[in-house]
Amino acid sequence: MADLLYVISHIRHQRVLLPCALVLTAARCALALWLPLLMADAIEAAVMLHDVARVGEVGLRMLVVTVAMGVFSYGSNLICAVIGQRYALDTRQESYARIGELSVLQAAQIGYGSLITRLTVDIDTCANLLYALVQLLVEPTVLVVGGIVMMWHIAPRLGMVFVGFVLLQLIVMATFVSQTAPGFLKVRRRTDALNARLQSSLANFRLMKAANTQRQERERVDSDNVALFDAAFAVQRKIALFNPLVMLIMNVAVACVLLLAGVQVQEGSLHVARVLSAVSYSEQVLLSIAAVGHIYRVMTETQPSAARIRELLDTKPQMTDGELTWDGGFCELCLEHVAFSYPEGSRVFDDLGLTVHAGESVAIIGPIGCGKTTLASLCNRLHDPVSGRVLLNGHDLRAWRIEDVRRAVALVEKRTAVLEDTMRDNIVFGRDGIDEQDVDEAVRVAQLSELVAKQPEGLDTLLYSMGRSLSGGERQRLTIARALAGRPGLLVLDDSTSSLDYVTEARLLADVRRTYPQMAVMLITNRLASALKADRIVVLGEGRVEAEGTDAELRATSSLYQRMCAVQEGGC
Repeated sequence: MADLLYVISHIRHQRVLLPCALVLTAARCALALWLPLLMADAIEAAVMLHDVARVGEVGLRMLVVTVAMGVFSYGSNLICAVIGQRYALDTRQESYARIGELSVLQAAQIGYGSLITRLTVDIDTCANLLYALVQLLVEPTVLVVGGIVMMWHIAPRLGMVFVGFVLLQLIVMATFVSQTAPGFLKVRRRTDALNARLQSSLANFRLMKAANTQRQERERVDSDNVALFDAAFAVQRKIALFNPLVMLIMNVAVACVLLLAGVQVQEGSLHVARVLSAVSYSEQVLLSIAAVGHIYRVMTETQPSAARIRELLDTKPQMTDGELTWDGGFCELCLEHVAFSYPEGSRVFDDLGLTVHAGESVAIIGPIGCGKTTLASLCNRLHDPVSGRVLLNGHDLRAWRIEDVRRAVALVEKRTAVLEDTMRDNIVFGRDGIDEQDVDEAVRVAQLSELVAKQPEGLDTLLYSMGRSLSGGERQRLTIARALAGRPGLLVLDDSTSSLDYVTEARLLADVRRTYPQMAVMLITNRLASALKADRIVVLGEGRVEAEGTDAELRATSSLYQRMCAVQEGGC
């Protein structure tokens, strides 16, 4: 319940609409309680008094009341729909903004499939609950309390019997809620698993086709799909029993009311018109309790979604903004005694030390799994070190605004990210103030000029299907142009020239040095020929810098570098 209250407390822009919906719903319920009394008056006027004029007058009142109920119901439904949709809009915006504040590790720990489910299914489920609460909480409360009071006023003995059935209905409802709550949580978890599987399968669609693994992927998706079906069916099987039980209790209650009322009519202590009113009130009360049961069923179904949304909104970002802003000047980036490990994983770095100066190019090489990509992420502050410091111009990265860190240190990863937009918008993506000259210069340095010249609309050519029409090398050069256009102080190329031929790579690196002489370049690569183009080569191994220097120095002093050279030069 606390999770539901927490999520609902995030309602915004509802200070006027919510009271209006409550008033309209309460007014409609009050009119609904008046109708059985009018019906009793009409029957008494017709049967006992034979007053046709009185019957017509009461009938006209009933017509006006019915029309008014329809108007109030329409207004209430419309306002509730607006409240629910605004709630979904605001909560989805807030949740997505929170996701953007999380670190890469935090997002990965929650799971991208789970995040998608939370932003879509979970928020929509909570919005539906809000819609139900406004209408189905006020209405049953007014009708149940008012109906019991009116029945007690008409016939106290009937009211006493009826209260017993109301208590029985409430017991059944409470038992139902306790039995179904765990099942809905299991359904949400199965939905997360299916979303994650589908996301992975579709993201690797080309690989699946190339490797001819459609059958295996289908079996995996089918397995998660069947698991979701089993969890959902187990819950629905219990839900299917609820309505018949409610109807059974209601019909037995009406039968008892009629039986007891018949005795009182024979005794002369109760008029037949009042009996019909009592039956109407009993039906209103029992149906309202069934509606309350529906609310609790929706609340039970929503509880896991509310808990997951609350968990997301309560997640505190591991990385906080500093106050320093970057003015475009770059002196050096220094890693001092940096240690880092992934959650529930082995330590990547123990005591890493490295400095990159302005205008310098440094190649980072090492065996697979030595932490080259992790080093790139630390420089760009996608991760924070467990201990030690990463310094930009002498200040810890945590003292800078995160936005400025990523302006100063541009990271280009091997896995390219191309938007379904124009080439120009891909290059300026995420940065304001990039002028046409910066774009043209970045295109030229990234060796994209020839490609752009071939496009029908130049830089304004749309790229479809996440840039699949481009080759791997073209996509890499496009992402490098995106980094260069922002004129960073340090350009980190994390194996992002691996799809380029040696000639194109050499021209690109040479043009970077010539066009941006103060820009430092960190070239993370597995190719020795690429590393030789740097001023300095750093060899990673065993959680720290194993050696650094020129090619000649490393060949003479580093056994690890010697082995790497031997492998790539055909020595073994």
